[in-house]
Amino acid sequence: MNYSYILRRFALAFFVILGIITITFVLSRVVIPGDPAYIWAGGLTSDAISQETIDNITKKYHFDEPLWKQYFYYIWGVFNLDLGDSPADGRPVTVSIFRFLPNTIALIITSLIISISVGIPLGIISAYKRDEAVDHISRLVALVGVSIPAFLLALVLQWTFYYELSLLPPGGILGEQYSLTRFTGIVPIDALLNLNIMAFFSSIKYLLLPSICLGTILMASTMRLTRNSMLDVLSKEYMRTARMKGLRERVILLKHGLKNALIPVITFIGIQFAALFQGVFVVEVIFQYPGIGRYTVISAIKFFDIPAIMAITLMVGIMFVTVNLIIDILYTYLNPEINIG
Repeated sequence: MNYSYILRRFALAFFVILGIITITFVLSRVVIPGDPAYIWAGGLTSDAISQETIDNITKKYHFDEPLWKQYFYYIWGVFNLDLGDSPADGRPVTVSIFRFLPNTIALIITSLIISISVGIPLGIISAYKRDEAVDHISRLVALVGVSIPAFLLALVLQWTFYYELSLLPPGGILGEQYSLTRFTGIVPIDALLNLNIMAFFSSIKYLLLPSICLGTILMASTMRLTRNSMLDVLSKEYMRTARMKGLRERVILLKHGLKNALIPVITFIGIQFAALFQGVFVVEVIFQYPGIGRYTVISAIKFFDIPAIMAITLMVGIMFVTVNLIIDILYTYLNPEINIG
């Protein structure tokens, strides 16, 4: 691995995160018109905000001090996970985020597993069987997956698997009937840690429909890019050389072809992570799935909860930076000679 490259990427990620923190500070203090203390107190949705409440918020968040001091207080708050209190429910924003974020992480991870485990093998098979029946079918599936909107696919899945087949629940998440001890907040993992196999399989049932819906968005594009990348790799000289050496076709495809073909695919998956997170907001609302996307739409935006909106904006930005950092590190594994930037 190129460790100097990894260290540079860590340093760059730190400064990018610092930039995101600065942007959220400017949005929360400068761009929003009017008295920030009044807005942070929930004044946009309520006329019953007392002057005492406004004064307390002004003092707590240092709105009466110079902007540069507010900035350092804000950074200190971010690193101490103090992102303000929600005027909607009176609780710290971080409490709500850490309550709902594990559900969204479970949804995104399951969606990635579905999309990668289906999209990459389909792309490899489609490239290897170019212009054959399986290739045409795979490309048709990819075209449909890319074209269909997430909300429409969600409704189709609900109608098919719940109303028609009665196989899967239409939405929500595993209830409290299993009385699971919370370890990670991710229900399937907590079910396993509680040694409750019934709760594990029940929680997977609730995850399947939103995960399939969200994973299809990425699966179709992953399949198309894997196919195109594999077609390019299959035409390379070193692939012909491997065949001349008498290596088995499976070894040629997986060891020599796939490793090189995966570099642009991993880049694309990282970029499409943004699309996945955008899709979360739609999918979680339709499936009534209690994740960070539904919390943002149903609670934060609906009630103009500025502290929550700013905190979620910051969290999403940091997640994007983290994913890109992981991708950069994966590059050094797939290609040890890499030395970008």
